[in-house]
Amino acid sequence: MTGGEARTASRGGWRLRSSGIGRVGFGAAALGGLYAEVSDEEAERTLETAWRCGLRYFDVAPHYGAGRAERRLGAFLSDLPRHEFAVSTKVGRLLVADGGARETSMFAGEPALRRVRDYSATGVRRSLTESLERTGLDRFDLVLIHDPDDFARDALDHAYPELERLRSEGVVRAIGVGMNHTPLLSRFVSDTDIDAVLVAGRYSLLDRTAGTDLLPACARRGVDVIVGGVFNSGILADPRPGATFDYAPAPEPVLRRARRLAAACRRWDVPLVAAALRFPLRDPAVSSVLVGMRSAREVRENVDLLATPVPAGLWAELDAIASGEAAEAPGPGEEAAARPWPGLGAARHTVLGSGTTEAGARPGEPVVDGPGRGGRHGEAERAAPPADPPAGRVDAHHHVWRLGDRPQPWIDPVGMAAIHRDFTLGDLRPVAEARGVTATVLVQTVPDPGETEELLALADSDDLVSGVVGWVDLAGGGVADELERLRGLPGGRRLVGVRHGVQDEVDERWLCRPEVRRGLRAVADAGLVFDLLTLPRQLPAAVETVSASPDLTFVLDHLSKPAIARGAVRDWESDLRRLARSPNVCCKLSGLVTEADHERWSVEDLRPYVTVALDAFGPHRVLFGSDWPVCLLTAEYGTVVATAEELTRELGAAERAAVFGGTARRVYGLGAG
Repeated sequence: MTGGEARTASRGGWRLRSSGIGRVGFGAAALGGLYAEVSDEEAERTLETAWRCGLRYFDVAPHYGAGRAERRLGAFLSDLPRHEFAVSTKVGRLLVADGGARETSMFAGEPALRRVRDYSATGVRRSLTESLERTGLDRFDLVLIHDPDDFARDALDHAYPELERLRSEGVVRAIGVGMNHTPLLSRFVSDTDIDAVLVAGRYSLLDRTAGTDLLPACARRGVDVIVGGVFNSGILADPRPGATFDYAPAPEPVLRRARRLAAACRRWDVPLVAAALRFPLRDPAVSSVLVGMRSAREVRENVDLLATPVPAGLWAELDAIASGEAAEAPGPGEEAAARPWPGLGAARHTVLGSGTTEAGARPGEPVVDGPGRGGRHGEAERAAPPADPPAGRVDAHHHVWRLGDRPQPWIDPVGMAAIHRDFTLGDLRPVAEARGVTATVLVQTVPDPGETEELLALADSDDLVSGVVGWVDLAGGGVADELERLRGLPGGRRLVGVRHGVQDEVDERWLCRPEVRRGLRAVADAGLVFDLLTLPRQLPAAVETVSASPDLTFVLDHLSKPAIARGAVRDWESDLRRLARSPNVCCKLSGLVTEADHERWSVEDLRPYVTVALDAFGPHRVLFGSDWPVCLLTAEYGTVVATAEELTRELGAAERAAVFGGTARRVYGLGAG
């Protein structure tokens, strides 16, 4: 096959992209003690949190702690369904216990084994066999030739042909190469039949080398691209003097450019680290971003960052700075670029690596890199008392209406008599405040721009409403102009999202229509959120749409309305878990009581659905919403809140605080009070 030919489907056919598993992957270098010891308990808690937050792709290597990371990862995954996760490991370094001289290691607490570079066919098979023994897995989904920079001939002539044989034998599902430099990666793409490349540090806000040749070549050949090292070893986590770029002190021009990137992000109120994490996913050639993390806290913080919307205007500024097209004069706020964003203190993050070479930052250096299993919380978390968000609870989903001003044709006057009357913020305030709610998100009910104008005016006059999710005609064109118009109205600054009643569309694939996708693109460009109001049968189209729109943050309303009254779980659960694999989607615990039997429902009827949602998305991507006054068809406001409290009782304090306010404030960009 020549470099210009398209790939065929003759090999195993497994692809990280098409598996739906790995848009964000867990880089396991820290589990091997990179630069600092990580206890078995902390490693377990970190992996536990990653699973609870929806991460399902794990990258490891024998090099990481001389096999220690592989053992820890394998132990954690041992009792999980094998079809729900993917694992990549690497070949090229054998671990030898012969008492010979060992190289200086960056991994603390590792066993006394010597690393020997070996890219021979025998070495590849031995390495893979030993990795399977250490992890206890039955197979690896992807095996990468590790750092063959100085061993190109051996890698091409021996390691690659052996991996190709292993793939044809079905021993491995996919093969590739992982390293920091692009010329050799490009050669593998053009001259071999690899399935994937892992490129570290060469496709970031600062260094876009891979975007010139490697990514286009991979796109032409259908090769998966996995990106690591998105913080360039630390400078994009905290671009202060002394920051490192490619593991050395950053040259002054690079530091200056990084500080200008940080200043641009500050002007748009987006953390630099969030933009750095999301940047690679803008390119359709990129299948996954690897994120290294050494603690449960870092997992939660990075998942939060990945859900941060990045407006198109900020991307344009960042692109201009990276290309040198932006003016060199410091912009407003650049002098403060090194200050961490509130709640994102730079010293709390860890830049861990590429998933390939010795990436990372030493203890004490500012770090972040690259981004649950229900029922297995750590003891400390389990013992923590329930907690509310410091700024008070947020009800992320409710409505109001005056039937004389704005008819609600969806309300059946007979079957829904309990809500066939006016409901105002004055009605909501006392019952909400009684349950600790200090802020709300007011959501549209009818496809009418006039209603959105009214909701914005209400938000402008009542500080209980921190955000409004309105309606625009996504399929009609002119979405950008309409959003700009709405934002110019009284209360327009409270517009945080857009919703359309997809549940009412006959076409199950309405979300996939080109004109709708264009409308969603305009919503993303405006830096707004899109609320998904779907039925279970429409979830497959939602999965496609969310995956195709990585720059847009989605919030799934009412868990897509599962048939709780009928106890239908299986098909809904499968599609919901597929949706949750995309990091740019969250879900609301809302509207569930009205999907249950109105006369005989109980908390236990709802529990299976909430358990699935918390496990699939993780608590830090789940928001509480009352769905008042619709909930009054079945339960009073206080009952709905108490039910949510009971269903989240087993969560840790920080997780409960996220569900009852933190996630809503972050995702919708609400104020603190």
